[in-house]
Amino acid sequence: MRLISLSSLKVTIVVLTVSLLSACGFHLRGDYSVPEELNKVSVTSYDQYSTFTRMMKGQLRMNDVEIVPPAENTPNAYY
Repeated sequence: MRLISLSSLKVTIVVLTVSLLSACGFHLRGDYSVPEELNKVSVTSYDQYSTFTRMMKGQLRMNDVEIVPPAENTPNAYY
């Protein structure tokens, strides 16, 4: 017979983790400021229709970063 059920153990671990994170001063950040030189970025990907690529482009657009074709003077995110 178990003294502690699995669900109560999970809840205890979550509460302990949240308590430790809040005690050390950890805070989730809302939005990030993008440096001025990164207003235009080109994105090169092996699979341009992958979930990661779409999510990354979406986050860049939400932060007002213009996605442009690759050029010599433009930063490039390649993966």
